[in-house]
Amino acid sequence: MAEDLDAVLNYEHHDYIYMCAKEDFSGTHNFARTSAEHQANAQRYHQALNARGIKK
Repeated sequence: MAEDLDAVLNYEHHDYIYMCAKEDFSGTHNFARTSAEHQANAQRYHQALNARGIKK
């Protein structure tokens, strides 16, 4: 809980506007500043899903 409060009170300033789950299924995310970067992240994630036979 203290980590959550610290993250809110001391948040990192950035210019990311896109978020996509990581293709390694680690529960974390790839962040992107542009639509092109986001599309590349999404493509890797969809390929990982397809490789595991998971339907989107």
